[in-house]
Amino acid sequence: MLEEIDPSTIEDPTTCQMVVKVLNLLEEALQQNKLLQFEVQRLRDEINRLKGEQGKPNLLPNLKSKSENKNYSSEKERHQPEKSNNVPKQAQLVVTRTEKLILDRTKLPSDVQFKGYEEVAVQDVIFQAEVICFRKEKYYSPSEHQTYLAPLP
Repeated sequence: MLEEIDPSTIEDPTTCQMVVKVLNLLEEALQQNKLLQFEVQRLRDEINRLKGEQGKPNLLPNLKSKSENKNYSSEKERHQPEKSNNVPKQAQLVVTRTEKLILDRTKLPSDVQFKGYEEVAVQDVIFQAEVICFRKEKYYSPSEHQTYLAPLP
């Protein structure tokens, strides 16, 4: 708003100087006003924090990423799926035990044919408790009337 005002277009030099001074004062007052608004908000947030409430959230502007700024010319280009770099997790697993599961053939029709096996990997976690009994040496000194016991590791 202040950038639109050009004091050089005023012909009277004293009026021009006065307009420049007023504009400088106005700009300084606007900056001071903005600083005071920030300080008031900071103090309000501090009061709310002391009351146990939350202050004003610090929200960042919503910036569009570079991929959203693309100009798509056709529907086909816009809806092309991205290729995933996902590696199957089963390829990374090491099989520790293999079990063969057998069907009960009495419940199957008589014309069934064996077609091989289907492998399914199942990952499980085993937690084991370990109970350790420490036998600590124990000595007694009759002269000092004191017992000595070996410390735990």
